[in-house]
Amino acid sequence: MSRVSVCRATAVAAVAMLPVVAAAPASAATPSWRVVSAALPSISRLQDVTAIGPSAAWAVGYQNQTYFPPAPGVQLYALTRWNGSAWTQQQLPGDPDGLSGVSASSASDVWAVGTTQVSKPYAARFDGSRWTAWQPVPADSGANLNDVAAYDGKALFVGGEYPNPKIVQWDGSRFADSGVTVPDSWANELYSVAALPGGAAFAVGYTYRADGSGPFPLIVQRRGAAWQVAALPSLPSATLLNVSARSATDVWAVGTIDDSYTRTPLILHFDGQSWRRVAAPVSAGTLSAVAADATGTVWIAGTEDSGRTLYLRYQGSRWTVEYGVTLNSAYGTGHPAFSGLTAIPGAAGGFWGVGGAHEAVQGDIAVVGRRG
Repeated sequence: MSRVSVCRATAVAAVAMLPVVAAAPASAATPSWRVVSAALPSISRLQDVTAIGPSAAWAVGYQNQTYFPPAPGVQLYALTRWNGSAWTQQQLPGDPDGLSGVSASSASDVWAVGTTQVSKPYAARFDGSRWTAWQPVPADSGANLNDVAAYDGKALFVGGEYPNPKIVQWDGSRFADSGVTVPDSWANELYSVAALPGGAAFAVGYTYRADGSGPFPLIVQRRGAAWQVAALPSLPSATLLNVSARSATDVWAVGTIDDSYTRTPLILHFDGQSWRRVAAPVSAGTLSAVAADATGTVWIAGTEDSGRTLYLRYQGSRWTVEYGVTLNSAYGTGHPAFSGLTAIPGAAGGFWGVGGAHEAVQGDIAVVGRRG
């Protein structure tokens, strides 16, 4: 693949120089999420989740992560599969250190991405019968990969390779660097990517400008053959952490504005023409995960500054706010915080959420949540 020159989008993704878009007022609701321990060892967390139906889902993360070298045979990554009745741990070749992203386009096309135990990018693909390890970037690369999106027998990997964001395309037979650069910047990273059948894709993260200011939200998108840097509202001290695309005209990105004193939730929406900021139904906190189902219902997960769990639902132009309850587990108690969300195809109103609950003595405890 030839290197792709990325320019600031104008007509394709022009910034909406309008006030923040306001939805109908939010209402509070009784928690509808059921959150339980993922039954992993202590010092564990699930980072991402994907589902292709009510009886098939995969979640990834880490476990047994301490400050000390692991004992021989101790598994540090977490890969667990849902079969319709239970989650069970799976094994990967190459023994990676941890996994940060997972995506499935079918039961025979599942990708996971993370790092090796020597801090190099790691990827593996499940073909329906077994997992195979792959090397998306050269072994001597300084890149890191944070997320993956599978689609049409292909896959996109995103991360960073200082000073540029990193986007690697798998075309079904080989990997190719997309050569993305961000003008007038000195540091960039992409945390999350969403891809649609046909190839439209959206990746989000942060950028620091050449004058040293930042971070500012960064979105790199592909709606044809070329990648483009989307024009966004100027939001200093802001980072986007997650993105979900229901269609090329209905894309959601979430994150936070952190000015060192308060954290303000950040929600952006793309309607096919421009990215606009959407007024969040809460005034403080960090939003870390978003997913939308086929009906257009959107769930966003995050945490208040106090640590209490936030669940935001957008349905029919109206927000509903739920607050999570403390999780009790064999390791102690803590507030769950989701890192990943996904809709469950074929399950009306069904969503999975994964993350961790921090317990003061044992550290993070991996959790799985579900509604519907």
